[in-house]
Amino acid sequence: MLAADLRRGYDTTEIENLDMESNGRMAVNPELAELFYQASVDAFIAFRQQFPDETVFAFVLSTIDDAIYVNCSINSWESHQRRLAERGYDESHEDALETKWCSCEWENEYYGSEFFEAGNRLLNDLYEKSSEAEEFPAFKQSVVDSMIEALVRLRKSGAISNPGDPIEIAMFATIYDSFSAEEVHRRSAKLLNSPELCKTFLPVIGS
Repeated sequence: MLAADLRRGYDTTEIENLDMESNGRMAVNPELAELFYQASVDAFIAFRQQFPDETVFAFVLSTIDDAIYVNCSINSWESHQRRLAERGYDESHEDALETKWCSCEWENEYYGSEFFEAGNRLLNDLYEKSSEAEEFPAFKQSVVDSMIEALVRLRKSGAISNPGDPIEIAMFATIYDSFSAEEVHRRSAKLLNSPELCKTFLPVIGS
């Protein structure tokens, strides 16, 4: 069991059962989930090489309503402070929380998009095969569920972490410009994060 897991209140059984919980409820495409997982690992390694001393507090996988591409976004305390300063905000500003938790506002939105190219090529192929209106909902559900499955694996593996610092990193999936976004936020966040952490960001991003 990871030290970070001890700090965030998970027990060993909960960590070991993340995969079973997700697979039991979701329409995961295993190939997509693997590609999203590996792309996320590679993107985070690249982030660490560029920002070795920054403390990450949020990691997100995102798509759009057409579900034709997936990318990751990363936020750190240092990056958040730079963004606030850039906009002339302090922590009390009415838009500070949105700047902190909404990935479309982040300095490192779509970080390492080159690592997602293989997964996005497969997505486009699957999209073309699901062009009929009645087929698209199942395709979109598979994309979202594969994103969440990749996040489950990232949480379980500890690949997204701050070396030597057991801070719980918020992880969730999102869909930009979609009526499905709040349901995806809620489902992914509650699966991947402690209840205490969910309370800090779900009201901001929409739950």
